[in-house]
Amino acid sequence: MMMAKAIGLLSGGLDSTLATKLMLDQGIKVIALNFISPFCTCTRKGCKHEASSVAKKFGIKIKVVIAGDDYIKLVRNPKH
Repeated sequence: MMMAKAIGLLSGGLDSTLATKLMLDQGIKVIALNFISPFCTCTRKGCKHEASSVAKKFGIKIKVVIAGDDYIKLVRNPKH
């Protein structure tokens, strides 16, 4: 039987931490995804710190994506 897999959008806040934990408790293999944007107002330790701490605690991999200039261009001039 193949194990279910999921990508968990993990900010390190309570909601995303609980959602990730619920998936893990159901036997789902989770890979965490964390986005850092120019609008980030996270802890003094850095935006990815909380998410990385949660991922480490849960023993899961985390991928951190920095949304930089391309993201700002999209916000300034959205397609729709």
